[in-house]
Amino acid sequence: DHDIPFVSANDIGDIAAEYLMDANWTGQWTRNIMGPSNMTLKEAADIFSAELQQEIVYKQVTYDDVKDQFAKFGANDTVQKELVDLYMALGDPNGAYATPRTFEAITPTTLEDVIRTKFIP
Repeated sequence: DHDIPFVSANDIGDIAAEYLMDANWTGQWTRNIMGPSNMTLKEAADIFSAELQQEIVYKQVTYDDVKDQFAKFGANDTVQKELVDLYMALGDPNGAYATPRTFEAITPTTLEDVIRTKFIP
């Protein structure tokens, strides 16, 4: 129910390309990339609804439901645990995704931009 960063894969690729094309880059770096803003999953569903002009409903499920769904997809116990751990980290308002925003972390592509370029013909 708390807000989390949303970042476009294209923005990640653009930043990675900048580093790879930089002759001074040494081959390692750490940089937070967080998109233009944080939002809740409910807010993301509302944006999808508005942009696609159809109702998109966010339904919160339990971690056991997530594990069971990945098991149905054929994921082994280790993968199921890792994915549930990821979702738990996303759900922790004080966890790994609670990194403070810096100017360097902000990328330009909004969720609306992604929907308009990837979902709408």
